[in-house]
Amino acid sequence: MDIDCHSCPINCFLKKSLTPSEVNLLNDNHAFVSYKAKENIFRKGLPVNYLKILLTGKVKLHIEGKNGNILKFEKGQKMLSGPVLTLDNIHQYSATAITNVDVCFINIDTVNIFLQQNHQSVLDYFSKFSVICNELQSTLNLMANQNPKLKLIYSLVYLSEQIYESTNFEIEFSKKELLEFVGISNENYKKELKWLIKSDLIQHHNKKFILNDILKLKKMLV
Repeated sequence: MDIDCHSCPINCFLKKSLTPSEVNLLNDNHAFVSYKAKENIFRKGLPVNYLKILLTGKVKLHIEGKNGNILKFEKGQKMLSGPVLTLDNIHQYSATAITNVDVCFINIDTVNIFLQQNHQSVLDYFSKFSVICNELQSTLNLMANQNPKLKLIYSLVYLSEQIYESTNFEIEFSKKELLEFVGISNENYKKELKWLIKSDLIQHHNKKFILNDILKLKKMLV
């Protein structure tokens, strides 16, 4: 995949505030990379040399290892990693494709030039950064809750609203990955899923979920 920044159909948040000459600089210092499902995009602990923007597809942001967990899922046109999203210029989590994806890599030095010279790009960047932080903090706060029912409800509402934008969706990842995201045991998952179905709040078959009353589910989280 190779797209000229001037004609790119995806008007990313960074490009919106750039001058024509800055777009030329961006065009000379970016690259589009395609990944297949299950391919790693970057790993925790490695240096950050590029701002990475997910253009198409879906990915999981996760901590690898025996006790690893999935922090969140992301879909197209989201910033995956870049300045300020790191500590000591090191990735704090890994990103892996769950569908075929396209990612735009922008040289970190080029991004820093924009942040130093273009005040609007600073506002746009930190606005996007704050949204990412708020989403991640909300997820971590609820996942810290020890109530497995609430954790499962939150996860289903999150997937419905943030990833699939529908109350009728089919997940594109494994049950094991779902449990890593929800943060509960398989035993608790089966128990709470059965309760939600019996209460007529959701329908479920294989990887497909239908949220019958999302407003009621969201009220249960308050």
